[in-house]
Amino acid sequence: MASNLDLKVSVQLNGYPLFQSPQIALSSTRARTIQSIIDKCAQDIEYQLTRAGADERRDAEQHRRYQENLRANMANYNPFWEAKY
Repeated sequence: MASNLDLKVSVQLNGYPLFQSPQIALSSTRARTIQSIIDKCAQDIEYQLTRAGADERRDAEQHRRYQENLRANMANYNPFWEAKY
């Protein structure tokens, strides 16, 4: 299950975009740190989405096996067994 995650973050201060605001000067180190944090969050979100997909596939497979076993048991059911015991 391949998926793309496009994460865009917009931060404003007093109605001005934070990274373009004349009121705040960010050093390149701080800008890289903020970008690194955003990238890490995006990776974590992508991992959680991938994991959720795997969990859903596993749960669906378990449900399918349960349904198959139930059908097989119903097909093999013989009312004579209840009457006998």
